[in-house]
Amino acid sequence: MRILALVTDAFGGLGGIAQYNRDLLVALASMDSIEEVVVVPRVIAASRVLTPSKIRQKFAAKNRFLYVFQVFH
Repeated sequence: MRILALVTDAFGGLGGIAQYNRDLLVALASMDSIEEVVVVPRVIAASRVLTPSKIRQKFAAKNRFLYVFQVFH
């Protein structure tokens, strides 16, 4: 199963919401039935972001139209 996660921020983000999202995504990726977790963030504070295996984070898109494009692309 693949999961699409639409988040404000996660890997590369700062603060409690980013930490909560990271914890949730790592927990989902650790499940055997999950093949891949695709993360589409609105904001990434850090320029280089390392994600755990099975998690693929797309580029941040602050513009809402680019964000929708990232979701469907």
